[in-house]
Amino acid sequence: MLILNFLITIPVIARDPFIAITIEPSGTSERGASEKLEEILGLTITLALERAGWTPVLGSPGSPAEEAKEFRLSVKYTLREGKVLLSFRLEDLRGRVPEEILILDQDLDPQFDATVSRTVEALAWSAEEALSAIHVPVSHDEASPEQPIPGTPEATITVDAEIARKPQRPSRGPIGLRLGGSALIPVGDAGEYLQYVPRGEISFLFPPGVGGRGRLVLSLSGTALTLDWGNGPSGEAAVLQVGVGAACTFIQKNPLGLELEVKAGPALIGSRGVEIPAFYKVLPFIQAGVSAGYRPFSRWELGLGAAGLVFMDYGENFFPLRSIWVLIPSITVTRELM
Repeated sequence: MLILNFLITIPVIARDPFIAITIEPSGTSERGASEKLEEILGLTITLALERAGWTPVLGSPGSPAEEAKEFRLSVKYTLREGKVLLSFRLEDLRGRVPEEILILDQDLDPQFDATVSRTVEALAWSAEEALSAIHVPVSHDEASPEQPIPGTPEATITVDAEIARKPQRPSRGPIGLRLGGSALIPVGDAGEYLQYVPRGEISFLFPPGVGGRGRLVLSLSGTALTLDWGNGPSGEAAVLQVGVGAACTFIQKNPLGLELEVKAGPALIGSRGVEIPAFYKVLPFIQAGVSAGYRPFSRWELGLGAAGLVFMDYGENFFPLRSIWVLIPSITVTRELM
């Protein structure tokens, strides 16, 4: 509990990009401007960008506020007999990535706002992936003069409503915080005196390696368990583990991913009881496992995993060595901080 209270007090700074939004009718609109439609579009687009981790500012074309932003999203609409033709133009005001245009032809039906929302999220995620590819952080900081400026032409893409419902999620972010709940299931001889017990873990995931698929992992986990040798003495024990390792996403099909994680470190084991003397011991451990993740939102991931954990026990002179094996099924929640 003390550890969780400490972590809650750690300030988290999310570097969300600023984006200026303008909405106006096109010159070919048969019905001219629609204040009601512009109000719906403004609210829908703003909420979609906030969910994607951006900081939107709704304004008018050519407003001075646009100069202070990183991106500009220009939306033009054309009303025609119960349909709306929408043009979304996303520009990087710092020239790091080429602009992108999406065209959406949509009926004015109950699914209108949801379709617009998914289209805008697809644009935002596409821009984030383009910035990641040239190693430019999506932040308020000024762009470094050493950053390359792509020379590719602007991209114009036409999508229908069905395609807009399935935007691509971005790859896993560079820095994240992962909370996990799991169980420690003893295997082999350990099952004679250890029982199935709950386990909690917190991990910090650090910047990716080559291709953005690998990340360094620093974890802290705790387990409280009961030692019971049947007719022999019994007592309580606690295990505190500090692990350092690496995680690699080797299968990635948005919004799903499959990750391999390997880590090792020391484990502090302490026990006490009426029938056994209190003792403390530090054992080395190694842990390896896989997890499947699903991203309902761009900065959140839900995961299911399974891992094998081995403690290496030793005698007074460090020999003989004896291994203690356990299995760890887990449920995790990951929040990308940057």
